[in-house]
Amino acid sequence: LLRQAQHAVAAKVGGATQIARQIVAGKIQNRRNSVMRAARDTQNEEAKKSLTDVATTMANILIRLKEIN
Repeated sequence: LLRQAQHAVAAKVGGATQIARQIVAGKIQNRRNSVMRAARDTQNEEAKKSLTDVATTMANILIRLKEIN
């Protein structure tokens, strides 16, 4: 059923772009979760700061991705 729904959406104008955007957003979110976990688990303050900055950048990318039509 999921594949049928994806094909139906992809057949519409801009549908493939919508699906691709959702896939990319999911991948970014999953990687962001991994980065935040690494920041939480590290004892190195410099690494923690760098990882937190990367997670923030990824959050901003996700926001911008949602704004794209």
